[in-house]
Amino acid sequence: MSRKFTVPAVLRKTSNPILEKVFRQLGADTSPLEWEKIGKRNPSLLYNYYNALPPVVQDQIDLVLQDIYEIACDEGISQLDEVAQANNQEYWSLWFQKAKGINASPFSKAAWLWIMFPETFQRALDIFRLTHMAWWRPRTGLVRMLPTFDAATKMQFETALRQHMFRRQCRGRFCNAEMTEHGDGVYYFLVEISDFARQIRYCTSDNEAKTLDVRSLCRIVYAYDSNTGILRLRSGGTTRLKEELEEIFIRAVLGEIPIPLERLCCNLHHLKSPTFSTATNPEDGIKISVQQLIFQDNLMRELSFKVPYVGTSVYQMIHDYFGGKNLLLRNASVILAKLRFEFLRWGECRKGSYTFEVRHGGGYVLRNQDDDRVEMIRKYMRKMGIEHEQHHHTPVVVCGEQLS
Repeated sequence: MSRKFTVPAVLRKTSNPILEKVFRQLGADTSPLEWEKIGKRNPSLLYNYYNALPPVVQDQIDLVLQDIYEIACDEGISQLDEVAQANNQEYWSLWFQKAKGINASPFSKAAWLWIMFPETFQRALDIFRLTHMAWWRPRTGLVRMLPTFDAATKMQFETALRQHMFRRQCRGRFCNAEMTEHGDGVYYFLVEISDFARQIRYCTSDNEAKTLDVRSLCRIVYAYDSNTGILRLRSGGTTRLKEELEEIFIRAVLGEIPIPLERLCCNLHHLKSPTFSTATNPEDGIKISVQQLIFQDNLMRELSFKVPYVGTSVYQMIHDYFGGKNLLLRNASVILAKLRFEFLRWGECRKGSYTFEVRHGGGYVLRNQDDDRVEMIRKYMRKMGIEHEQHHHTPVVVCGEQLS
């Protein structure tokens, strides 16, 4: 989540009677306070009470309040309601309708469900985290099937991941994989794999600073849609490592032989051409502009050109720039372009703009963009002649995180 958790934020936004139940359920003595009389405009009584709690109790409360804070938004509450309804939680339905009538905050709703139905709360939180992950680019064209994850498949998958990670990076002595499914045909595979040893500094319950040697666990997450044959991956590492992790899944879990991926090769040479255009179809509701170009001349010198205004052809601006510097355009090649896509309207896609860089002979990165936006950007990258179609090609674009 982009929001920053603080204990006071949750204490302010959750009703006092519900907070009292949360604290009591976690082992705190709630008798020193008259919870109904504590005002939200002067919360010092509540803060002082919290700070006076034993550290062990504070730790437990911190963990629960972080979970409540994470899911206390409109989408999170909708997820809570959906899971509770699916589990026939009658009391939740009645209280949820009442909460709507009294305009209860999302924090109060989330905290109440944690009190009454902790297992339902945890399941809704797990689904919410999975569905709001930042995924790498989708891998399409895979077999459509209901994956089986019996003991033999699980062992084969874990062994392949462990051996590969140890061979590539000398880590991964421990590996555990679990599969979960939430009823929409999308199967999630949660992998925990051991990282390198490291030292951490921590504070004990006696307020002493100590050092501990640990091997933390890295998480790799796969999302396989059995309806469309699309695989998504959440993992750190290089492009090649992520592709190898995909191939391990395809072989071990789906029982298929992966089709080799071809690299995306973008061509920026014709941005110097008088015929190059960023024109778009009016019905698509987007505008495209070139923000910056970096050239390399025949002496391997780099020249950076920031587009000063929009409205003139790219060719004319480049021609004026080189003419003003007494340089020959034919002796320079475009090695990088910064493009801006402005979305005025596009189906259900949110309005806004997105700027990214494209390298000649390489690919481009799209971070945290909806699938509809990615599809529209790729459409015009091909129309402008920058991106080229190749057989069995999956573009090197990223939805979620910058590749290292």
